[in-house]
Amino acid sequence: MALGIYASTTEPVGLDFSRSLLFPIALLAALPFGPLAEEIGWRGFAQPRLLKRFGPFTCGMVLGAIWFAWHLPLFFAPAGTSLSGSPITLSGLLHYFGLLTGVSVLIVGFTRWTGAGLLSGVLLHLGMNAEIYRLFFDLSPDQLNRIEHWSVVPIWLLVGILLWIGRSHGDGTP
Repeated sequence: MALGIYASTTEPVGLDFSRSLLFPIALLAALPFGPLAEEIGWRGFAQPRLLKRFGPFTCGMVLGAIWFAWHLPLFFAPAGTSLSGSPITLSGLLHYFGLLTGVSVLIVGFTRWTGAGLLSGVLLHLGMNAEIYRLFFDLSPDQLNRIEHWSVVPIWLLVGILLWIGRSHGDGTP
């Protein structure tokens, strides 16, 4: 969705299926570096305990804030986050915080909805980390950065929709 927003507000982006065979490799390469290891802690350990004390939205926000803090050292590394290898700015930090908290709230909601807990968390985290759109679109680093910044919009739009649906069903949860 972020790619669509980006393409509709700037120049069109070309679709290239020549690298589509790399799709499984991208998933396998991304799996151990975050999704599998981190989600054992986030969804397997912390989420069930936080849900006993808080609602899903607060649980997702707390986990998202912890997830953000977990990645702080990578901001100073050459790679690992969208902020890595770039000047660290307040807007970049706020964007990354918004990205991780929004995704975390969605993962909490999705894991509750599917009942798949850890597996759902790993798969959603994997989808985010693998950045599959890079395989199908030939984009410059600047274009990739702008697309990632747009990604916060549909994430929080979806969070808002889920909160509205939860409230309309009387339980107030996504």
